[in-house]
Amino acid sequence: MKRLLRRLSRRLQAAFERSLDAEAPKFSAEGVAVVDRYSPDEQSNRVLQEMRRALWFIHEADPITWRRLVKYVDRITIMPLRARGYFVRERREIILQGSLVAAGNPSDVALTLVHELAHARVAAANIYSVTREQRTREEVLCERRVRAFISRVAQSDPAWADYRDQRLAQPLPTALPIHDLRDLRRADTVEGLKHLGAPAWLVRVFERLTDFRRQYAGSSSDR
Repeated sequence: MKRLLRRLSRRLQAAFERSLDAEAPKFSAEGVAVVDRYSPDEQSNRVLQEMRRALWFIHEADPITWRRLVKYVDRITIMPLRARGYFVRERREIILQGSLVAAGNPSDVALTLVHELAHARVAAANIYSVTREQRTREEVLCERRVRAFISRVAQSDPAWADYRDQRLAQPLPTALPIHDLRDLRRADTVEGLKHLGAPAWLVRVFERLTDFRRQYAGSSSDR
């Protein structure tokens, strides 16, 4: 039942978003569609250019990571988010925080893409992280992939050496409790639907579906 509700709410969201694809500013990088759903029309060229810079950074700094991105990701969508990014397993899609891209630091965007790419590879292996312990292990794996990328960049660019050392000194991450994670993603999705001009009835349907799913799940969420 939970999976049915999740699929229904995500299909409603995806159907609405696809209906806007024809008008959305976009480009393609070796088959990976990059779509801007964050910026006003007059700013979209700049935001997409920042995405090109971030993708080119990965392409030049680590060709192996670039090939994996092309292999495991079909689409990158720029949206208003509280989180820096998500990977959507069902659509092989990375959703990026619009303000992160618009800030104009391609290396920050690249590191987020590398993190989400690690989630994409886990999904491609048909691994599901359900408990908090499993989700923490997945987050640790993603962070280690980012650190490996930074170390490879530092080999050819000494300016990255200090940042590499700082990152390696940081503690490894732990996963959010599932209720907090769901609340964050629900808020991001609702904000995104409103930002895209979704009709009020669609926003209400999505909210009710996610609320019902949370109620149905009860208190058995985090193990």
